[in-house]
Amino acid sequence: MTNKPQTDQQPENVELLSAQAPITNFRGLMIAIVATIISVVLYQILPYDENVNKGLTILAFVAIMWFTEAVHITVTALIVPLFAILFQVPEMGTKQALAGFSDPIIYVFFGGFALATALHMQKLDRKIAIWLISLSRGNTFIAVHLLFAVTAFLSMWISNTATAAMMLPLAMGLMSHLDKEKDRNTFVFVLLGIAYCASIGGLGTVVGSPPNAIAAKALNLDFAGWMKFGLPMMLALLPLMLFSLFVVLKPNLSQRVEVEKEDIPWTLHRVIAMLIFITAAVAWVMGDKLKNNSASTARMRLLPSRQPLPW
Repeated sequence: MTNKPQTDQQPENVELLSAQAPITNFRGLMIAIVATIISVVLYQILPYDENVNKGLTILAFVAIMWFTEAVHITVTALIVPLFAILFQVPEMGTKQALAGFSDPIIYVFFGGFALATALHMQKLDRKIAIWLISLSRGNTFIAVHLLFAVTAFLSMWISNTATAAMMLPLAMGLMSHLDKEKDRNTFVFVLLGIAYCASIGGLGTVVGSPPNAIAAKALNLDFAGWMKFGLPMMLALLPLMLFSLFVVLKPNLSQRVEVEKEDIPWTLHRVIAMLIFITAAVAWVMGDKLKNNSASTARMRLLPSRQPLPW
């Protein structure tokens, strides 16, 4: 009787299920001590009002901790209201200091991240991308530009980094028949095009990139209001960027290409995830007409179902 070796099985998309561990080693402790000393010295030597000195001191400490990641960035973020309360910064009581964590824009972030995770873990983003690219029927020029269009579209709803990371393997498969030396300009054109399309595509919606939501709040713009500015800007910048890349690199897009197919069947969970995506997108865009705001729409996606979904 032989014993079969046991292997540890990890769930798919394990990178989405695990968080970055905080740095709790000696280096992190030393950085925290140095940051404290620098902050105390700044408080003593700054020639401003006492309250201004307090604010700048907290800013300096938090900036050092963020840049060095002596502790996890989320822990550092929580230090800001804590220090504001401990150092008695004017007009920053407990309620005022913690109010920002309940701002509606936070729920927009939660909803956007939940949506992106659901699409990615159910492989719906890849299913959409492969289907659209397959429409090229072997034409490299059409396939590459469909790849760019899919990248920009997905980046409107998913983080730019996640979109680029998902599309790059598709691009490499698309160019597998090319010679990396002879067709180097084509490789550069496609890879840079994906990176730039992901960045520009993120301009289209509030949830496309975190800075969008921050700017939208400052400008008092809802989801549809942002799209009135962001979407035309995105549509104007994309062709200009691609034209510039094409002129500079002069890629060869006349060759035939075979698009690798992948069978991703429609399961119950994938159907549910797609329905949630469509519902959320419609509710966000038509928020005023539905008498609902984007934060409420985002919270809707976080409501538990009768049975937990394996997202």
